[in-house]
Amino acid sequence: MRAKIASKLRTLLSQRKSRAWMLLASVVIFAFGAFFVTVRQTHAASYCQVTYTISNQWQGGFGVQAIGIQNTGTTAWTSWTLTFAFPAAGQAVTSGWNGNFSQSGQQVTVTSMSYNGSVAVNASVGSTPGFNGAWTTSTPVPTSFSVTGTECNGSAPPPTAT
Repeated sequence: MRAKIASKLRTLLSQRKSRAWMLLASVVIFAFGAFFVTVRQTHAASYCQVTYTISNQWQGGFGVQAIGIQNTGTTAWTSWTLTFAFPAAGQAVTSGWNGNFSQSGQQVTVTSMSYNGSVAVNASVGSTPGFNGAWTTSTPVPTSFSVTGTECNGSAPPPTAT
């Protein structure tokens, strides 16, 4: 009887050792494999979202009441610079508000003011910039916007004129 119990005990212990070794080997293989194989998620670039809407238009002129600028990145902004290009050669900014506007050719640059430069993550510029403009042939809406050098609207449809 003692021999039978001792034999069963040895069998049980050897099975446990085998299981322990298999578990240890599995953990080592998994850890080693994870070191060499990485899963990388890809996302559309998301730093900012810009909304540009022509609010009114008249012969030779137009108004953009507000340019919505949202921080969709991961860090707050202490200031911002918006850049875009007018698609048509006759478009120009004639007067602006809630931003410092400058234009060179068709390229427009708007920098933040002291009171609207700070923008928290997932927040929008509080006092949105806007402007009145002039046109000679047409007023197409810009299709590309950048904030502080990073292109916006990565996964959003392009802005539309209303």
